Amino acid sequence: MRKRAVELRTNAHTEDVEMLQRAVDSLSTSDHVDVISKFGQLEFRHGSAERGRTVFDGVLSSYPKRIDVWSVYFDMELRRGEPGPIRSLFERAVSLKLSSKKAKYFFKRYLQYASDAGDAALVEKVKAMARAWVERATEHEGSWWPYWAKWLEEQAPERVPARPRVRGRRAPPKPARPQAWERGNDLSSNPAITQLITSSIHES
Repeated sequence: MRKRAVELRTNAHTEDVEMLQRAVDSLSTSDHVDVISKFGQLEFRHGSAERGRTVFDGVLSSYPKRIDVWSVYFDMELRRGEPGPIRSLFERAVSLKLSSKKAKYFFKRYLQYASDAGDAALVEKVKAMARAWVERATEHEGSWWPYWAKWLEEQAPERVPARPRVRGRRAPPKPARPQAWERGNDLSSNPAITQLITSSIHES
């Protein structure tokens, strides 16, 4: 991937996009995120920031809670230094439904950016957003099973007797585990990535 940085500087973009497509088609789905993320970084550094954003947005549409991808995306935007896209990205991140650990990370980075920028109003805004997030979060002690059982009871209060057990008959085989592409996690079929590849080839 590093060798391709030189070619991106000379606008040899079509070949790079085709290389990305071949990589996505040949690698397992577990490697897609890393490869596409690195391609997005190369776009930010040596190609087009808009194409870089398209790449990262495509990955995050399939994996919205991947902190590592968000972190790299933050770094790319912070490196460019445009306040609008930076704030927009942080706003998107902190608006997600997150665990307390992930929310703390996002708010911490947003607050650090506001502090480094010397924007006192933004610092207070981020602090207020963090306080509001904490107030909305509710802690449930103990097991989640009672809440699940209560919800089921509310949805279907009527009960039916259990089926009698039939001896001597084998249970039907379990269905095969769905593959990653069946669960919608195959980035090679992600619309944003496909659009990027198709449009980039036509533009070149």
